[in-house]
Order: sequence, then structure tokens, then C-alpha cells
Amino acid sequence: MEFFKLAFDTLVVGVLALPWLAVLVRMFAPGIFSDEPRKNFPVLTALPEHTRDAVASALIVAMGYLLGSAVSRVSSDFFDDEFWGHLPTESSIRESVYAIEYCGPENVFAAAKLPAELSHSPAPTALCSEKSPGLIGEPGVIQEYFHRQEAQLLLAGGEKNARLKEFHDQIVVLRGAAMNGLLLFIFCIFGYCAEGRRGLMWRNIRKPALFLPAWTLVLYGVWSLWVHFEKFGTFSYSDPPLAELVLVVTGIVGLLADSQEEHPRFYRNACLLALVVCVIAYGGWWWTEVIYDQQVIHSFHTLPLTASGT
Repeated sequence: MEFFKLAFDTLVVGVLALPWLAVLVRMFAPGIFSDEPRKNFPVLTALPEHTRDAVASALIVAMGYLLGSAVSRVSSDFFDDEFWGHLPTESSIRESVYAIEYCGPENVFAAAKLPAELSHSPAPTALCSEKSPGLIGEPGVIQEYFHRQEAQLLLAGGEKNARLKEFHDQIVVLRGAAMNGLLLFIFCIFGYCAEGRRGLMWRNIRKPALFLPAWTLVLYGVWSLWVHFEKFGTFSYSDPPLAELVLVVTGIVGLLADSQEEHPRFYRNACLLALVVCVIAYGGWWWTEVIYDQQVIHSFHTLPLTASGT
């Protein structure tokens, strides 16, 4: 039971990945599951009968943790990538929160200074610029300052940071839910287009046009990969292009998608449901990121050890 407490948010994200996995199975291998449960997992039949339930439960938990861990990491990179433009990302949200808290008209931390090791000069520099109020240095410095504050709060003890941990867990779940909802929405769009190519709908639209969503993702993903490597010059192990690869891979799935669906409205209805879930989860993640950053700032400045650390 202790494992489930520690990995609860990861398992929740893994469970939320099951709908788009089911859509992929339904799209590419509709006959993979049999009506007889024993034929669905033939490996289990080689085990003694009294151990099958325990092994099956362990496999389900392991699969949920695997999916949850992978989606959580990918979503962390996906919703903080450059290709989002002016849409809210983790970095842009944090920079905005720090600008308001430290440089806003009603701030209480106007006198806060950057630690010397985080500034570009030997002496500490102010977070706010006198010439441009509201602007606070380089984004990398702001991120480094946030991680310093967060680390000192974590070192203060677990009981004092229960609320911070709650907000952090919510961020992981909501961000993972938004990622799963987006993948489900994209795959349902591909299924919807595949139905159109079979002639179940959109009879007046030419088939090449129904490949447009998939080709858009592939081309945009390839362009984002080129921009990513152009930015670093060489491959950077500290910043893998996960988000860009997700775009390319999902686009390829759309090009290969084939519909065997007997009910033409299935993908349309699932697409609308996924869109609603994705928007709600994304909005919840956005606001929770704001609250979490505010909690880190205010909690940090209440610690006695920060008197000489700012």
C-alpha cells in the first residue's frame, strides 16, 4: 500500500492513457482481444493457476506505472516547448508569476536580490529592472532562482511542505491528463479521417485532403526538430527533443491509420469528449502552476534561513 501512496499520481496518469491506447488497438488491431479471457494473455496460461491472478495484477500495476512515468515525463517537456509560441508553457507561466510577485505595482518582494552565484556580475543584482519595471532578467536566471527556492523549501522538511506537495501532485496529474486528452483527440481525428477515406462520410472531399492533419503534424514536427538542433548546434543530452518526436510519431500514425469501425459516429463523439477533457485539464494545470509558483515564493520568504540567502 505504501507504493500506491508514493506512486499514486503516476498510476493515475497511466490509467488515463488507456483510452488512447484502446483507440490505437481498435484502429490497427481490432481482433487482438478475444471473447475468451484466457486467450487474451496466453503467457499466463503457462503459470500455475493459483499464481495467475497475482501475476496479472502485478502486470497491470507495472503497465500503469510504466505508462504513467512515460507520459508524465513527455508531458513535462511537451507543455514547456518552444513550438507552442505565445500559448502558456511552464516557463512562461513562471516568468509571469515572478514578474507580478517581484515587480508588480503591489508587490511585497521589491527589495529581493538575486544570489551572487546566479547573477552575471560578481555583486547580486535586483530581480526587477529599474529601466523596464515588470521585466526580470533572463528566463534561465529566473528558472534557476525558482529551483533554488524550491530546493530550500524541500530541505526544510516534509511536514512543512504538505501543501506544496499536494499542488505538485496535482500539476503532474493535470498535465498528464491534458497530454492524454490531446493524444486521444489527435488519434480520434485520424480515425475520423480514416472513416472518410473509406467513404463512410465526407463523400465530396478527396482522399488526399483527409491526410492533411497527419501531414501537418509530421511536417511541423520535422521543422521543430530542425529548429531544436539549430538552437543547440549539436545534440544536447540535457534537452532531448521529446515533444518534437511525439509530433512526428503521432503524424506517422495518422498516415497509417485505417478504420474498421462499424459505427461511423464513434470517432466523432470520442473526439469531442477528448477535446473537452483536454481543455479542462489544460486550464486546471495552468492555474495550478500559478498557485504552486506563488506558494513557493511566499513560503520561501517566510523561512528564517532565507534572510541571508536573498
